Order: sequence, then C-alpha cells, then structure tokens
Amino acid sequence: KFIAANYSDGIVKIILFDPDIEEKKPGLGYLSRGSGFFVTEDGYIFTNRHVVESCVTGYVDYDYYDSAGKKKAGFAPYSEELIKDKNFIKAYRTGYPIPIVQVFTGTNENDYKLYNAEVVSIGMGAFDGALLRITSDEQGNTSGFRFTAVPLGDSDQVTQGEQFCVYGYPAQVKGGADLMLRDMSTLSRGIMSGFDFVFNNDYGYMKTDAEIHPGNSGGPVFNEENKAIGIATSKGVATGIGLVGGVNGMYYIAASDAKALEKLRANRGELTPFKDFWTQQLGNFDVSNKD
Repeated sequence: KFIAANYSDGIVKIILFDPDIEEKKPGLGYLSRGSGFFVTEDGYIFTNRHVVESCVTGYVDYDYYDSAGKKKAGFAPYSEELIKDKNFIKAYRTGYPIPIVQVFTGTNENDYKLYNAEVVSIGMGAFDGALLRITSDEQGNTSGFRFTAVPLGDSDQVTQGEQFCVYGYPAQVKGGADLMLRDMSTLSRGIMSGFDFVFNNDYGYMKTDAEIHPGNSGGPVFNEENKAIGIATSKGVATGIGLVGGVNGMYYIAASDAKALEKLRANRGELTPFKDFWTQQLGNFDVSNKD
C-alpha cells in the first residue's frame, strides 16, 4: 500500500513508437512497451536494455522458421547474426523507434502525461540495463519537470526469503495504441526465492515467485524497506520463477553520464559504505562538472 501511494507516478510505461510508420499509416506507429522508473527528479529513468535496445540498434520485423520448421513472425533488435541466421526468411520492415514515457498522475485510465525520452546509455555486456532521460513533453517543453524519484536500495544486501514487491505495466490487454495506453499498473508480491548464476554468470539474478509478465520488464522490484533493489527482467518458461537484475549494476550503466551518476549517488547518499565504494570504483569520472 505504501509503495502504490507514494511511488505510483514514479513508475512508468515505456512505449516504443516509430514516427515514420505513424506518418505513413496513422495509428500503427506503436511497436512494443515495457516498464521503467524515475531515479532522479529531473527525469533519469532505469529500465532493461531489451526494452529499448532497438532504439539504438534499429529493429527488424521479419519471418523465420522455428525449431519445428514452422513459419513464424518475429520482431527483434537488428543484428548481423539475426539477418544471417539460416532460419531467417524475410524482413518486412526496419526502423528506429523512439521511447515515449507514459506517466500516470491519478487513478483514472486517462490520468496520464506523455513525454519524449532518449537512451543515454545501454549495457552492451551481460547486464540487461539501460538509462533513459526525459527530453520534452508533448508540447515540446524541455525544462521545468519534476518527477517522483524512486528511492534506491542496495542489492548486494538482499537475502533469501525476504519479501519482494514487483511494480510495473504487464501487457494485460492486446490491441493498438489507444487500448495499450489505458492498460494500468499492476503490483505483485512474493519472496526473494534465491540466486541464479546460470542465465547470467557475470552478475547473476535474484529469483522471485512474485508475478513477472511481458511488459513488467524494466520495472522496479522493492524490498521490505520500500526501496528499489532490482529490475524485473525475465521469467523462467519451465518454472515461472521471475528473474530480477540487481539495481547496483545500473551504476555501471550510468557511469558514462557524470551528471546522472552524481544525482544517483545523492539518491543513495545515506549509505556511506556505498558512497565510499563507488568513489573508489568510479573515481575516474568527474562528477563535479555542473555545466
């Protein structure tokens, strides 16, 4: 109840939108969506890499043969490996979507505002993370924004058995952009079921039995102190167990942006050991530049 009452407008829906398609076929510019959350009051957002990767690499709408030899439709970020795969049949369209951020301001389906965003940095290795920044609202205003920043916890201190809360925008309905915009947030609870280093042996995942569905990706996972300690990333097909990326890994993603890093450190300022650690690890980054 506390999380929903205090941070609902800090947890957002991230919509991938292709303006070129929209110009040619009005109403068809919407491609996909995920979740995210504000980590600074001026508009920096954490999400998953796989939610916004196609904004950087481009996307491919294509047909392919599955393992049973049946023809299937696919939609994925562009890569040479995808195009050259022996099961790849044909590409129907390609493009570069832009991320649109939907921020709900009330409990009614129409209580929201839309903002343009840009991908600031994106994980290119094993960690599935990305950092976005709000650039303007629908009217083109580029300043004066003040968002609800979700408080950040320390994912290195998470222990098996503690309570988790997953908050985001799972895709509860199918349809076009108009229907998707009315799809509201969902909160689910569970426990920290354990750790997993099979799917990602570099960073690992936290497992949870809290419900995670398509669309939840990129949304925050809260601990018992109502702080975001992870990012909802995936769900096991065989077990249904959710996989959560630790939020501490996001500081490596944000390290390329000195302003963002400084603000994120301030968000976690009450944790002295954390500040000392990141001062040592990221000492080469000048976070004093206010320009």
